[in-house]
Amino acid sequence: MPVELGWQPSFGPQQLIGHYKIGVDVDTSRYPLLSGNGATSGRRMYYLLLDQMLWRTGRADTDGLIAFAGVVHADAAVTPLANHVFGGVVTTAAALGRPQDTIGLEASWLALSSALTAAAPIDLSLGLPAAVGQGAAPGRLAHETILEWIYVAFIWQGVALSPDVQYVRHPGATGHTPDALVLGLRSSVQF
Repeated sequence: MPVELGWQPSFGPQQLIGHYKIGVDVDTSRYPLLSGNGATSGRRMYYLLLDQMLWRTGRADTDGLIAFAGVVHADAAVTPLANHVFGGVVTTAAALGRPQDTIGLEASWLALSSALTAAAPIDLSLGLPAAVGQGAAPGRLAHETILEWIYVAFIWQGVALSPDVQYVRHPGATGHTPDALVLGLRSSVQF
């Protein structure tokens, strides 16, 4: 059962649009506890999401420099990812002469559930992969940080290419996996 409250203000003579949301999601399904000791009925997730245009570059609602941020917290007893904090900026590439393109920067911090990190040493002592079979590498499980740059280039009507660069600190939320530079390229075609 999701419940959300939102506010969509518009500031100043340039009508700088913002979106502010706070919400909760309650799921009454039965979930196994990450500790491996039984199950519980119910899972809760709380969130705060916001974005605000800081500077307008065109007439459309998204033509401008937009800052965004969010915080998500989930029930640590049943959810492997307990906390996610993120923020960044996104804008059109109008300054580069490409007003249809988009450029974005984002930083994310993800924290694993305390129940999951407590279960990892038990799994390792039994010869099981860390994180109750979640595929994580052995080691102290805690958090992961991601810095990301993305560019969406519309190269032809309905065709876009999106190069993506990520720097991941503590991949898999362990100290045993070296930090990683991840390069990606996504293509999309819309008819």
